[in-house]
Amino acid sequence: MKSEKVIALLVAEKSLIDIIEKSIQGLLINSNVYIIYLVVPNEDVTLFRAKINNNQVHILSENDLISSEKQILIKERLGKMHFMYGWYLQQFLKFEFAHHIDQDNYLIWDADTVLFKKMVFKTDIFEVVPSSEYHKPYFETLEKILGIQRQVNFSFISQFMMVNKNELNDFFSLIDRENPQNWYLRVIENIKKDAINEFSEYESYGNYIAFKNKRNIKLKHK
Repeated sequence: MKSEKVIALLVAEKSLIDIIEKSIQGLLINSNVYIIYLVVPNEDVTLFRAKINNNQVHILSENDLISSEKQILIKERLGKMHFMYGWYLQQFLKFEFAHHIDQDNYLIWDADTVLFKKMVFKTDIFEVVPSSEYHKPYFETLEKILGIQRQVNFSFISQFMMVNKNELNDFFSLIDRENPQNWYLRVIENIKKDAINEFSEYESYGNYIAFKNKRNIKLKHK
């Protein structure tokens, strides 16, 4: 039986330009990923398109997913933590990509991670490589934005995560019922802004999945 083909999303900037080709090839050769979308800063689009010549890779600007006006709002609302703007933006971009594809599912893959062994990604289960990381501010924000506490005794933070558009739309609506399209601005409003990192896309979505029992969670050990 053939594995279903999946699409992958990578978010990068020019400091990753030298490793990005290896990351892309690792996925295309060693997994059932067949199309990769690479999201980069608007000023880096030309650089990445010159570096990567592969018809299985589509390069998008960050502005295609979150407008420059909304990016300015994110930075402004971070206040004294504005220097963390890029760190938060790359997390928001990973989820906003859901509005720009027809497929129901896509794989988020960390752009600086190279896949060396064979791996098959599945959309009907929620595979997690568990870790022992625990960062309290992530869960303080989780409770504020979703009204739920930590659901499991491990961390969802990993190098990849398979997400589903319908689940993400529900996730957005839970964060901001009146304006789901502004979910990421609501996240910024709900962080204390007194710690370096106060939101994790992987922890938030993973605990949401566990709370809603949306998909079977399968622990995948390295």
